[in-house]
Amino acid sequence: SFHARVAPETVYVGQQASYEIAVFLDDDVRQRLRRNPEFVPPELRGLLAYDLPAGRRSLRGRVVDGRRYDVHVFERAVFPLAAGRIEIPPAQLNYLLPQSTGFFSREESYTARSEARTLVAVDPPAAGRPADWRGAVGALRATARLDAARARVGDPLVLTLRVEGRANVKLLPRPALALAWASVVPGEERVTLDSTSLAVRGAKEYDWILTPRTSGVQATPALRYPFFD
Repeated sequence: SFHARVAPETVYVGQQASYEIAVFLDDDVRQRLRRNPEFVPPELRGLLAYDLPAGRRSLRGRVVDGRRYDVHVFERAVFPLAAGRIEIPPAQLNYLLPQSTGFFSREESYTARSEARTLVAVDPPAAGRPADWRGAVGALRATARLDAARARVGDPLVLTLRVEGRANVKLLPRPALALAWASVVPGEERVTLDSTSLAVRGAKEYDWILTPRTSGVQATPALRYPFFD
């Protein structure tokens, strides 16, 4: 038996949902299998997906409708990229079973397919949006640092904003930055992703190259990073 589910079935654009596949093996099939089945995941269009090592688990001796199964679960984190109904086609499981109990028995091919699933993605509400919100979704915090406390007029220095927390950090947008006392050029972006838990987390760093035009004591303003949780 081979089943799929997605939970929750309705999420905001950029919010994580979990796509879960479960393979149920009864005692008879488990004893006859000579090699592991081949899992063919569905093509996920309109979704960004991450495998979740923490979502792989085996449950021994589960009883369903009076039958005893070993259950093997595979889980992926999925993030919708745009609003709308997203159809997730069936996953496929290919496996071989011997035609008889003999050691040299020929094997016969079988294919199982899971259910197709639908994920509904909706835009975050428009009411109350800050004017500088650019689509970030998650639970985030931000810190900033300069690579030097002193610089000469005309010599560049680097300002770095680090945004981290529970989110699809790869798609977090860069905020705007302008300074009266320096020219500002966007620099590198770096992403660190942690998918070892069931909720995808990580950090994204944004660099700006600042070239001072004015001498004296200057200050970078507090950097705002609006997000929808």
